[in-house]
Amino acid sequence: MRAPDGPRRRRHYYNHNIDTSERYYGEVIGTRCFADRLDTLTHVREAGIKVCCGGIVGMGEAALDRIDMLVTLASLPEPPESVPINMLIPIPGTPLADADPIDPIEFIRTIALARIMMPRSYAHLADAQRRSCRHLGHDRRARRRAWEARPMSLRIVVTGTDTGIGKTVFATGLTAMLDGCYWKPVQAGLDEKTDSETVARLSGLPSHRILPEAWRLRTPASPHLAAALDGVAIEPDTLVPPASARPLVIEGAGGLLVPLTRSTLFIDVFVRWRLPVVLCARTALGTINHTLLSIEALRRRSVPILGIALIGDEHEENRRIIAEMGGVPVLGRLPHLDPLSAHTLAKGFGESFRPESFVSEERPA
Repeated sequence: MRAPDGPRRRRHYYNHNIDTSERYYGEVIGTRCFADRLDTLTHVREAGIKVCCGGIVGMGEAALDRIDMLVTLASLPEPPESVPINMLIPIPGTPLADADPIDPIEFIRTIALARIMMPRSYAHLADAQRRSCRHLGHDRRARRRAWEARPMSLRIVVTGTDTGIGKTVFATGLTAMLDGCYWKPVQAGLDEKTDSETVARLSGLPSHRILPEAWRLRTPASPHLAAALDGVAIEPDTLVPPASARPLVIEGAGGLLVPLTRSTLFIDVFVRWRLPVVLCARTALGTINHTLLSIEALRRRSVPILGIALIGDEHEENRRIIAEMGGVPVLGRLPHLDPLSAHTLAKGFGESFRPESFVSEERPA
């Protein structure tokens, strides 16, 4: 157990699983007690560090133990930001080598229940356990359930290093790939096609999947100025991601430091939401500076970053140095599409990005 002066602000997340329920804990672990795990979580929180805490299933526990484990996590003063669910991989020669494997559907139900009980947390299949999905074998039903389980809490913010870089086209492709919903909280400029209308045209999604904007402003300008010209006042605190049974893709306006009001930037809203961000960036000259500055702005405010989506022609050195110096994965590159249509976007996006890239949490710095 870590003492109060143990953990420091060295990482974005501190991983410390409680493993199972308090009732079953002593059946699988004898070197410490369940209360020690909870005490350490308290110390980590007091040190101002984000918590990554989940458990392991398939150790011979009952379904009630899995439920009790999730109740414990959900009942903490502040639930973990990240809740990884591990599936036991039996190792020959260990005490649990002969443990009965958990039913694949029960495994998926555990992740789904975690997402229901902790909607603001990122409950997910542990990264190291993605290989263990092979335990699902060729059970197409289980694999389909695993994919269907993700929409319950999957919400992604798409922002950019600047305006006009193609993030609306990227957001369209992402929404279609995830078979999700799209939301643009603030639309500035109504004379031409709005971003929501562009998404509707290029995604082929039904209209009810394009959620209505919270603020529609006539002038194509910074939201704070457009609102003033319209004689309205944007209230940032009222911007709350709408509930959605499907993955929700949220597109910001312009770049991170675009002012919503004279006292609130768009990035301030992202801080409150605590949702993972995909940062769209050009591939051309100037992108290194703009992208690294944007990464720094997000990191300084502890906004989780899923990765960088490059848009434009191939430029391998820019890609390499952004990933290397930014410490953030480049998820892929969407080329310029001519003509731009629902068909060419779906094809280009599918060749450039993988769905699983968008359900992984931010890599610790």
